[in-house]
Amino acid sequence: MREKYTGSNNDEAWQDKGACLGLAGAGKLFFSENNGDINRAKEICNTACPVQEDCLEWALAERIVDGVLGGTSARESKKILKIRRQSKQNPS
Repeated sequence: MREKYTGSNNDEAWQDKGACLGLAGAGKLFFSENNGDINRAKEICNTACPVQEDCLEWALAERIVDGVLGGTSARESKKILKIRRQSKQNPS
């Protein structure tokens, strides 16, 4: 089980805590279009990374929707952004 990082997303110190930091081949793995690579990258994020939520929120705020960031694929990130945009346009 991962230990949650409790820093602020406003500073980017959380980036130094990522499970992907220093991981050999991380760039290729996390930005691959191969489903096996995508699933492995998501597994690393979702099981071992203490800053998964910070990473996802940063990627969404910066509109970075390529690769696996914060445990979500590019397709999933785009879907989250669409849902958030729609909820802002149509508040309950």
